[in-house]
Amino acid sequence: MRYAFVLLVCLITPLTQAEDEPKTHFGLWIASDALNVAIAKDGRSIHAFSARTGRWTHRVLQAKLPDDAVPMVGGEMAVIQTKETIYAIGSRMKDWTTLKLKTPGANAVLSGSSVRVEDGRELFLIGADSDHWEGIDLDTGNVLLPPRD
Repeated sequence: MRYAFVLLVCLITPLTQAEDEPKTHFGLWIASDALNVAIAKDGRSIHAFSARTGRWTHRVLQAKLPDDAVPMVGGEMAVIQTKETIYAIGSRMKDWTTLKLKTPGANAVLSGSSVRVEDGRELFLIGADSDHWEGIDLDTGNVLLPPRD
């Protein structure tokens, strides 16, 4: 019994330590049937190839992505999320779009051909055919158009 406990502790400790380390995805790519997304190894540019249009889309960033940037691809959409910004592209979009977050910890949710972000009491969406984010204030119903890139 004592050996089983020691073995369990040895197995759990490295796993919890590994979860605390930043997980960078720089220099790698991820894909769905519709999109292939890559972050350059230096973290200063993002790239997407659309199987729907047969085109690459590239964005050189003003500053290096933080090490905790999370790329996600699903269905017709892809996002790269940081604590402050969400970069999104759809399979039929001509360029990456940017949404600056007001609430740290707001998460992007991929849903087929759209991305949804609830930022405090504001709800933003973008679709695979869109060219910009659009949202509503959940309290007032006012339409929200965040600043464009």
